[in-house]
Formats: sequence, structure tokens, C-alpha cells
Amino acid sequence: MLILTLVAGTAAMVWREFRHAEQRDRQQLAFMASAMESHATQVLEASGTVLDHLAASLLKAPDDLASLEELQADYLRGLPFLQGLSAIDPDGQVLTSTHLADRGASVDLRRLAPRPVQGERMVIGPWTPGRTLTESTRQAAAPARAGFIPLVRRVQLSPSRSLLLVAQLNPDALTGHQQRLFDTSPPGTRALLALDDGSLLSQSGGESHYRGHSLRAHPLLRDGLPAAHLGGYGPAQTLGRLSLGAWQRSGSLPLVSLVERPYASAPRRVLDALREPLVFMLPALAWAAFLAMSARRNARRREIALAESEREQRQQLQDQQAFTNLLLETIPLPVCTTDLEGRFLTVNQAWERFMGLQREHVLGLRGSEFMPPEAALAYEAHDEDFGTRICYEARLCGRDGSARTVEITKVRRLSHQGQPLGLLIAMKDVTDLPARQEPAGRGTHAGNRDFVTRISHELNRPLQSILGFSELGMGRASAPDTLRAMFGDIHAAGRSILEFLNELLDIPKTEGSIDSFHFERHDVRTLIGETVAGLAPQLARKRLALELQLGAAALVAKVDSRRFTQVMHYVLTSAAQFSPEGQAIHVAASSLDQTSIHISVCDQGPGRSQGPGIAQEEIQAVLQTFTQPGQTGEDAPGVDSPGVDLGLAVCHKIITAHGGRIYTTNAPEGGVVFHITLPHAGHRIPEPAAPQWTESP
Repeated sequence: MLILTLVAGTAAMVWREFRHAEQRDRQQLAFMASAMESHATQVLEASGTVLDHLAASLLKAPDDLASLEELQADYLRGLPFLQGLSAIDPDGQVLTSTHLADRGASVDLRRLAPRPVQGERMVIGPWTPGRTLTESTRQAAAPARAGFIPLVRRVQLSPSRSLLLVAQLNPDALTGHQQRLFDTSPPGTRALLALDDGSLLSQSGGESHYRGHSLRAHPLLRDGLPAAHLGGYGPAQTLGRLSLGAWQRSGSLPLVSLVERPYASAPRRVLDALREPLVFMLPALAWAAFLAMSARRNARRREIALAESEREQRQQLQDQQAFTNLLLETIPLPVCTTDLEGRFLTVNQAWERFMGLQREHVLGLRGSEFMPPEAALAYEAHDEDFGTRICYEARLCGRDGSARTVEITKVRRLSHQGQPLGLLIAMKDVTDLPARQEPAGRGTHAGNRDFVTRISHELNRPLQSILGFSELGMGRASAPDTLRAMFGDIHAAGRSILEFLNELLDIPKTEGSIDSFHFERHDVRTLIGETVAGLAPQLARKRLALELQLGAAALVAKVDSRRFTQVMHYVLTSAAQFSPEGQAIHVAASSLDQTSIHISVCDQGPGRSQGPGIAQEEIQAVLQTFTQPGQTGEDAPGVDSPGVDLGLAVCHKIITAHGGRIYTTNAPEGGVVFHITLPHAGHRIPEPAAPQWTESP
């Protein structure tokens, strides 16, 4: 009795599993039929929209077939699910076509639409063999499976004149989507898409291919489609096998989708899972039944727990998305996001107010499609030439048409895998900011710059005359040596004044826009080496030794090579000028971390053994435009102090424009150390061997 009870229980369990498997199959088939119908309806309605647009264009210019053909080609390039667009007169003559072979040919309209095409509604024809309208009628026949689904729309140009627009829908666009639904389905599952009259349009899965055949013998269509919108059928004999299936009808088109699988697949899966316990573990059948029931309960609990976890995660994601949207909308700064192609994905209310545009008019468009050209260029500047973040100023027009100065900050959006997704762009109107936060010394500095520019230009012409006459006096061979030496002193003093004036004129240039700089990736060791090589004669005259510690690894930064070389020339020239003869200048460069590069230049000027160098309170003052050591505080302006000339103020502005920093410290035993830091470019170039730097004697 116990064995019979166990056997009966096992049989009941197996039967229940059969029923559950069948129920799951029906639910899965119904879902797949719904997904397939939805996709097919979307594709066909999109094709109908294309035909409506072509019809509207044709009604505007009924005789301009060339423009119609160009428009057809444009649509075809953007719609991969269409393989051809044509215009045909009522006699079957092809007037325009995206297929060259079809132009001027004749086609049988009954192949495309068995019933007459009336009104402006699109008619879906049966599956037609061939890749073009006329391919099946030519000698080189199309492959057996090649074909298309004709979509025909009538265009009434006048009471006595009409044309037919034909779109050739690629069935593979439908079967490809259907095939993706079968990735996790049992073998033998197949999907059928047919017209209401039973004409088969596409099929995926199964052993046979019935494109172009009629499904009138199918149990679902034998007596006409049911009045319901969707349903299931089976087990029933369909296309040579006993099948279980589901169907769904399109709400707007004469389409029906059918998905079916062998009825025996569900019992087979259950039997395959239970065969080994039933055959080899009969003595432990009761234990197996207990374990199966326990496993089922555990699986149910896990399923419930998983479903609850998914619901919680889904709710958390929705809450986070709602918070993000609320935060974006309440931010007072104009903010937007774009994709990799520059198309706008989101904008907030502040952006709409600033630009004077509604989001529905800009989403999906590039800036060049709705902005003036100059505004679009400013908005899209630097999109490709920055790492993860950049900030710059630009001029844009506000909603009232006035020109506004805005600070644009761009941050590159990355996926969890580190792949770029697009940009997050924030704007800040800084037009009125200088007026509210005017620096205290702005008027003084502006006056200094004007004075420097005027006096430099006024002195330049007489100074050139002095240099010319001194060169003429030096070149006179008959002049006494004493007189020639005096001319030489005059010439040297004139050259010194000219260099000073040039440094003064360099200051306004470095205070301009960052657009005047040309940033490129450079190994700063190479630029330092080139500068050192150019100073070799000057170092040799004072018998100065140069100690270079530049390392073997490349130090790559984005710099303006001319401006950076100018900085190094100033610093090294200053170090050489104030270093006693026979001493050494130390130059070192290294990477502090992954974000910055450090360069130091240490001289042995007055104080290596005789003095402290520059006073501590004057360390940073020497980098100001109109300040030299010995002129801070109450010191007399005429006192000369070693170590720094006016060119270092230019250096300070250049390095600041590079996003770096230049500062000075006193060496422990005297002399001055100049420090330069630059942002690391974040890219290491391959270095075949350590460079051989040339040192000055």
C-alpha cells in the first residue's frame, strides 16, 4: 500500500508538472506572440508613414519625379527594414525606383496587391519572390528564399490621374526580431506572421519554410479569425505536427501573429528531468518525492524573494531617477546632456529659460540644427580635445537676443565599463560678474598696462637708432680700441633695454584669452633639452655646469611648446645671470603622481655661501607684473636685487594659462629654487631608450 501510495503520489506529481509546464508554455507563447505582433505593427506603420510623406511630396510637385526619386533614396538610407521604394502608374509602368533595374520596367500589379487599391490607406500585399519588383520576371531568377512584402498606397494627383507608391518591406527585418525571441525557447518553436486572409508573410523557426503559402488550412484560420483580439489554441495538428500555440491580432492592421511549439516538448522536458530518479532510484522514491517537494517549496520561496528583491530594486531605481530629474529641474544653472553624436538628450527648465526654447523642439537635434552658426560653434567647442572635464568661456545669445558671456563646463559621461556615453554640459552666465566683483586693483593694473604699452612704443624708435649707430661705430676699423669699446658698451646697454621692453610688451599678450595658446601633447624633457642646447654658449662663457635630472620615463603634458620654451628660457637665463662663474645649475623634472609634473631649477646665486637669496616675504612678490625683490614693503624702488627680472611675471601668466603653477623657494644653503608644476596629460608614450641629454661644460 505504501508503494502504491508513493507511486500514485509520484504519478500525481509528474502530472502536475506536466500541467504546470504546459501552462508556462502557453504564457510564454502568448508573450512572444504579443511581442512579435507589436514589432511587426510598428515596422509596418513606420513604412506607411514613409509612404504618406512621399505622397504629400508628390502632391506638391506631381511632375517632379526626379525630386521624388531623390527623396525615396534618402528615406531608404535611413530605414534598414525597407529594401526598395518605387512609384508606378496604373498600367504597371515603373516611373521611379531606388533599384536601377526596375526603372522603366513593367510589373503585374496583381502580384503586389491582389485586390484593387482604393483611397489613401496603405494595402499590405502577399509575400512576393525576388529582391526587386521585376527580378522574378528576368532570366536571372532570385534565390528561392529571397522576396519582399509589398506595401502599396494610392496617390490621387487629379480626378483623372493617379499613381501607386510601393514600399518593399524586407521580411528578414521581421524574422530577425522573431529569432531573437527564440534564444531561450525550446527547439521546434516557430513564429508565423500572416494577413487576416491567411497569406503567410514571414516565418522563423521550424523545419520547413512556407513563405508565400496560405494558412487557410490552419485550425485558427480555417473558419476565419475569432472575434477576440488574442488567444491560444492546441494541442492541434498544424503544418504537419501536434502543436501548442498562441496568437494575437494587430489592432490597426490586417495582421495576425502565431507562435507555436511541439506539444510533446513540455512532457519531454519533464520526463527527461525525472527519468533517472524513476528508473534508478525506485527504492528511494519516497525520499525523492520529499526532496522534490522541498525543492519546489524552496524554489517558490526563492522566486518570491527574488521577485520582491526585483520590485524593491525597481522601486529604488525609479526613486533615484525621480530624484535625479527633480534635482536637474530645480538647479538654477542651465544644464543639458548630449550623446556621442552631439544630439540633445535632456535639458532642464533653467536651460529652456536661458535659451528661450522648449525641450520638445530641441531633443534629438544637434546644436547646429537650431542654434545660429556662431553659437553652435561656441557650444560644441573642445568636445573632442579634453579628458573628463573642461571649463571655458563663450558668447551666446540669451532668450531676449542679447549677447551673454557664459562659463561652459563640460563633463564626459562614462558607462560602468568606462565607455563614453556623451557629455553633461552646464552653463553659468558671467556677463555681469566682473561688474559685481571688480578687483580692487583693476584700475591700477589697467593704467600700468596702458602706460607700459605707450612708453614701450615711444622708446622703441630712438632705441633702434642708438643700436644702429653703435653697431656702425663698432664696425669702423679705423676707430681706436677705446672708442670701439665704448660703442660696444652702448650697444650692450641698448640690447638690454630692448629685451626689457619686449618683456613689457609680452605681458598684455599673456593676459588674453586662452584661445591664443596652442596646446599639444609634448614630452617636457625634450623641450627642456632644446632650451638648454640654445643656452650652451651663454653657460660656456661663465663656465657654468648644468646638472640635469630628467629621468628615463616620458613626462607628457598638453602645452604650447613656444610659450613653455619661453618660460624655461627665462628661468634658466635668470639662473645663469645670477650664478657666480664656475658654479652649477641644477635642473630636475619628475612626475609627482598621475596628475602633475614637477620641474625645478636651482641656482647658486649670491648666498650659496654668502647670503640667504631672496627674503621670505618677497618669495611670491617677484612673480607679480610690476614687482622686483627689494621693492616690497617700504623698500626703495631703486634698489636692485638679484635673482629675478620682469620676464618671470610673464612666466607666471603663461604657466597659469596652462593650468599649472610657478613659485620660488630659497635653497637651504643659499640661492633660489624655481618650481613649475603642470597637469599631466594622462598619456604615456612609448620610450625606446633613455635619452642622452647634453650638458654644458
